[in-house]
Amino acid sequence: QSNLDYIGQAVELAKEYFTTIGLEIYPLNSDEYAFLHEKGADFVSVYQETYDPIFYKEVHLKGPKRDFSYRFNAQERALMGGMRGVGIGALLGLHNFRNDALACKVFTAEISSCRNQLFCSQTASLH
Repeated sequence: QSNLDYIGQAVELAKEYFTTIGLEIYPLNSDEYAFLHEKGADFVSVYQETYDPIFYKEVHLKGPKRDFSYRFNAQERALMGGMRGVGIGALLGLHNFRNDALACKVFTAEISSCRNQLFCSQTASLH
């Protein structure tokens, strides 16, 4: 896991060559997302492997990733930190792919309905 300062430096460097910067990164606090936004990041993607909180705990046995709610709310914190958009995805096939696909769609619609001019992308990764 790269530290935040290193990622911020990479964003600054990328900003010299690209007009829009998107990150796929582990969940952060809103002030950390704000730091990356100040460095030049526009978008962030955080993938929720499954939207089933019980199964989620079965595949994440320890460490910070075990906190389902913290990961689930990452996109909201990114938007609070100033990001223009978020990427949302599920690892389809890890658990019940139909439920996860529907939950991903509902989550995307919920976030999108609360904001004007939000860029929101969905990604499905097959397991």
